[in-house]
Amino acid sequence: MGLKSRLKTSILTLMKRMLPPHETLLRELARRPSIDIEIPKGFESWIEQGRKHLSARQYDQALEAFQIALTHNQSSAWAWHGIGDLHQLEGEHEKALLAYSKACSFSPNEGIHHAGRSNALESLGQLEEAQVSWERALALDSSLTWVRGNRSEQILGDHL
Repeated sequence: MGLKSRLKTSILTLMKRMLPPHETLLRELARRPSIDIEIPKGFESWIEQGRKHLSARQYDQALEAFQIALTHNQSSAWAWHGIGDLHQLEGEHEKALLAYSKACSFSPNEGIHHAGRSNALESLGQLEEAQVSWERALALDSSLTWVRGNRSEQILGDHL
């Protein structure tokens, strides 16, 4: 499989995980002219809003959206992951680690949460623990190599 094909597959996989599947289906149904559906703004909608704000670098609005999602569902791994991404982008690696760890605890079989946790640990210089988290991420989802780009093999080796 070529690089372009792997990249496309990775992006599609990520996009599927960014939007909860049932909400995506509801949105597709709502676009059909013969069906009139009003989608309630549940915690998934707030996560989607948070991701949009995060992409636009509107960090205060993103945090607010993720926090509202958590008021609807305190154990939403995707809301916690969004908060982790936000803190990681702002250079608040301790806060990012806490958020990613919560995402991992609520959804332990999602490799992307472990990858985020690994990146936060690496940023904090906790390389051995970062390597363990990274290996867990890859064991759960081998397509996650895009998360670390050219550095996808070893964390410890990157710093030796």
